Order: sequence, then structure tokens, then C-alpha cells
Amino acid sequence: MPFTLTPLLSSKIPSFAALDEAAMSTWPFARAMAHEAQLKGFGSRQALIESMVRETFDRGAQNEVYLKVVDEESGEMVAAAGWRREGKGEVVGERKEERSEGGEEGLETVFRRMGEAWGGFREEWFAGEEIWRRFFWGLAWVDLCLLLTRFVVVDLVVLVTHPYWQRRGAGSMLVEWGCKKADEEGLKCALHASAAGLAVYTKHGFEVVKETDFDLSPYGVEGMEIRRAMIRMPRGQGVQR
Repeated sequence: MPFTLTPLLSSKIPSFAALDEAAMSTWPFARAMAHEAQLKGFGSRQALIESMVRETFDRGAQNEVYLKVVDEESGEMVAAAGWRREGKGEVVGERKEERSEGGEEGLETVFRRMGEAWGGFREEWFAGEEIWRRFFWGLAWVDLCLLLTRFVVVDLVVLVTHPYWQRRGAGSMLVEWGCKKADEEGLKCALHASAAGLAVYTKHGFEVVKETDFDLSPYGVEGMEIRRAMIRMPRGQGVQR
């Protein structure tokens, strides 16, 4: 069951969206998102996710990198993640060419050139959508704390593992990749966790700094969603920025 971690190419975005749908199928908030997707005219949550990720690729945002883990025996994409670097005063370049399937140089270049360009898109996308604004409030709180303390932070945007492949180390590989890159620069990591990912995040040194209760009943789903804002302090010899 050997796994390989490589960049996610734009041609694999539909596969990523399908993987995300499979991974999130039992998540209550995903059902609420499906309702919002209908209102936005996407027809399904999977189509909404595909559109959002494709928008990131189309913008050529070099402050974000998407990765996938593939099972070498079957060739199946078993897990995927998106990492984003929040910075201050950094120049974000344009993507000049498609990243190669195994190009470590491409990964390094993208990661080093990450910046803040995503902010305007996030504000535009979620404007007026109550479920999105309330859901991401906890993460915005983390962003504010980091801004006030003048941190540069590496943010885990999304992590999904196919149910069949969960608890086999694929998701942990993706978390470890981002933590390693952050440690090399002495940067803190931040994320927003559901209960499903709490164990792997804690394993890699993340600590809960705030919990937010999210009532899903206004969106046709019973129950509460607890979101956990988590921070990981840098390790090793990296220089704090």
C-alpha cells in the first residue's frame, strides 16, 4: 500500500471534487452546503467544490498549492489537500506553466511565492451568504489574531481522504508536508477542524485555540457543528517572521 504525494494538476480537479464529495458524504455541514449549492445554481455540492477549486487554478494564485496522494498499486487518488500561505507585503506572481506531476522544484517555487491574493476572492465569493459567513467566522477570528501579532501563517485550506483509505496515513502525509514547509521558514500553521480531522492535526502539533458552535437547523440540517480553530507553532531551526 505505498503512497505517492504529488501536485494536483488542473486536469484532476473533477477527481478532487469527487473525492471531496465521497469524504464529506456523512458530514452534516456538507448537506447544508448542498442546499446552498442549489441556491447558487450549481445543482450539487460537488459541482460547487469543483468550481471553487477551478477558480483558484484559473486565477493563477501562487499563494495556494493543491496536493494529492495516490495509491501506487491502483493509481487511485486517495487523499488531497490545499495549503495556502497568508503573508504581509509579499508580491504574488502569476502561474507561468502547469506544474509537473512530480516536480519538487515546482512545489518549492509555489510555496515560497505564496502571499495574500486570495483575500479579495474570498470576500467576493462569500458576500451575502449567511451560512458561509457564519461558518468561516471562527477562521476569520484566527486570521485577525495572526494579523494583530504580525504573523505570517501557513493555512490548511482543505484536507479530504476517501473513506476506504482513511486511517492509513495518506491524510497524515499531506498535513506533514505543509508542517515541514512551515518549519523550514519558522512559520505558524493554522486550520479549522471538524471532529474527523482532530486526531491527525493533534498528532502533528496543532492545538485548539477556539471552538465555535454552528447551528445547522436554519439550513435544513439537524444538529450543531463544532468548529475548532487550531494553531501549530513552528519547530526546528527556521527563522520566525
